[in-house]
Amino acid sequence: MAADSTPLLLILMGVVLVGVGLLAALLALQLKELRRRESQHESQVSALRADLDARMGIVDALKRRQLEAERQLDQLRARQDQLELRGPEGHPYAQAIALVKRGAPPQELVSTFGLSPGEAELLLRMHRQQRAG
Repeated sequence: MAADSTPLLLILMGVVLVGVGLLAALLALQLKELRRRESQHESQVSALRADLDARMGIVDALKRRQLEAERQLDQLRARQDQLELRGPEGHPYAQAIALVKRGAPPQELVSTFGLSPGEAELLLRMHRQQRAG
């Protein structure tokens, strides 16, 4: 029986080796496909990173624009407050003269009514001249 089983054993070993070879070839193909997919995913991740960087740049630019808009809005609010102080006639001079008559310094006229320092000084000089004359 040992002589009869040797060719059968060799055939069986050959079949096993062919099976192992086919399995190895199949695994090699799967590995190649996995590597191809990994390369695709790496490319996609790289593209997504570039897209994210671009979007973050846009967000940063929008934040800067928002801050500038808020700064301008604050300036407009301050200007509106100054205009509201001027009263219905639209000129601060009448109210400023009243403050000058009460002894207000030029800095108060500048800060309260938005007058230039020259305008404030002119009002003070005119008022002083009227008192003297």
